[in-house]
Amino acid sequence: MRVKNWEQFQHFKDRSPIWIKLYRKLLDDRQWYDLDPASSKLLINLWLLASEHHGELPPIPDIAFRLRLPEKQVYSSITRLSHWLIQDDINMISDCHQDVISETETETETETETEKRQIPVEVSRKPSPAPKSAITHESYREAYRSRYGVDPVRNQQTNSMLCRLVDKLGAEEAPQVAQFYLTHNNPFYVAKRHPVNLLLADAEGLRTQWATGTKATTSEAKQAELKDSVVEQAKRVEALLQGRRA
Repeated sequence: MRVKNWEQFQHFKDRSPIWIKLYRKLLDDRQWYDLDPASSKLLINLWLLASEHHGELPPIPDIAFRLRLPEKQVYSSITRLSHWLIQDDINMISDCHQDVISETETETETETETEKRQIPVEVSRKPSPAPKSAITHESYREAYRSRYGVDPVRNQQTNSMLCRLVDKLGAEEAPQVAQFYLTHNNPFYVAKRHPVNLLLADAEGLRTQWATGTKATTSEAKQAELKDSVVEQAKRVEALLQGRRA
């Protein structure tokens, strides 16, 4: 989903500008005045969100989380904003649940010499809960952006892995471990740029390091391996000596 004609009206070279343009001609837009207060406010907020990704908008569950609104309310309002949005993924739902959304929409069109107006009716659908990985992803995203200066890749696969991370560690600890992971300078993590799959694979170990306030290093692992080798050698020598005594 993206904002229509974003490149025509917003001229930014970088993401996340501190302001966006709001054109005065909105005062003469009849469809703007036809919006209810909640939908018009949401449209302004969507323009602000779109400025972070060159006109692209995140999935509806993410929009609901960022704006602290019920997902059902966001979905209902967005269906009224077809004049301003390209809604090619309006049926997207959370990757962490499989609730089926049934959508019915009827449009009545009245055409005059100067305009063609669309009046959508209320959409009926099953309410769906917020994705359980939303808070964990936001913590991971903020820490990733702080370290690398860009947002991490997000798709169905990464969403699924973050859901499994929450299943492993719980909703309270998973976001904190995700942030801790991005501060870890393990050479393997750094070389791979801290992907979600390594966070999930090492979840239990990272959680222990986070809880104890220590970070395992390569040298520490080598020292532990050397210690085990010395112990094994001592056992073999002791066994050999005991055999000779016998």
